Amino acid sequence: MSEFRAAMGLCIFDKIRNVKPQWERVWHYYEDHLVDTIQFQKWNSSSKNNYCYAPILTNLKKQLNNTGNTLLDNNVFSTRYFTPPLDTVLTFGPGSGEFHPDLCLNSPNILSRLLCLPIYLQLKEDSVKCIAEIVHSAARMS
Repeated sequence: MSEFRAAMGLCIFDKIRNVKPQWERVWHYYEDHLVDTIQFQKWNSSSKNNYCYAPILTNLKKQLNNTGNTLLDNNVFSTRYFTPPLDTVLTFGPGSGEFHPDLCLNSPNILSRLLCLPIYLQLKEDSVKCIAEIVHSAARMS
């Protein structure tokens, strides 16, 4: 996440009760219409989804690249959040004194296949449907 995105999040903090149901609607649309095409994050039983981002997990890196490029070709801007993985950043990774490589075994594999679909307040229902169709067709072509 960039400083700009963090600042924008703080700008809507007092409106979050009104915004969250709209994000939730978009997130569930993606989940309902793409569940047979790609994987979604499995939530820890003691955590809750805040619906502010929609990470999808493709089967292969090639599928991620194809999906991301197809979205971009259609002027849909997906995001590669969580990249680079924190276990590779010098502050947290090797040489930091806090690094435990056995705790991050899945990180490189998952992050090479993770893409976040757009969720924002002004995202219209027809755009969400279009995004889901693009992801579905791009993922199947890979």
